[in-house]
Amino acid sequence: MDKKQLIVAWFIRFLFLPIFICLLSSSFVATVEAMSYKEFKNMSDEDLVYKSELRNGKKGYIDLDYIFENYEKTKDAYNDLDKKLSEAEEQHKILVSKIGKVEGQEKDEAINELGNHDTKVRNWYQAIRTSYIKEISEEIDSEILSFGDTYGYSVIKSAKGDKGRELASKVVELLNAKYQK
Repeated sequence: MDKKQLIVAWFIRFLFLPIFICLLSSSFVATVEAMSYKEFKNMSDEDLVYKSELRNGKKGYIDLDYIFENYEKTKDAYNDLDKKLSEAEEQHKILVSKIGKVEGQEKDEAINELGNHDTKVRNWYQAIRTSYIKEISEEIDSEILSFGDTYGYSVIKSAKGDKGRELASKVVELLNAKYQK
């Protein structure tokens, strides 16, 4: 590997990648606050989820995936999407069977109709799914903020598995208690 490739690899690994990962998780960051490089580096794979002005508050870990998966609103949103996708799949099957029954130009038109239908459904699905995720993420973020303030946490970091499960289950309970179908 030459010197130029080494510099590019170093840049991607130590500068670009951590910043990119931080930006991806920004929807769960409760408060935006300047962080030194040393603090950022010490966070390793645990993302800062909540930080307050409390100097001697409690420190905790929370599993964001667990919250997202166990929040009833998430389950309902995915069930709703599945139901709507089933309807779209029925229309897809009708269009596919139509293609098998026609010849010539009618077949070309039927193939175009199927392609347009599938593109429309794919775009619709991505838009609805993104909307659901955004709405649910904002509710989770708000609840974590409230939880941290209420229970005296100065820092809450993201951690998967058992390490973050205790606080996550408490937040899920609060979210589910507030959620009305």
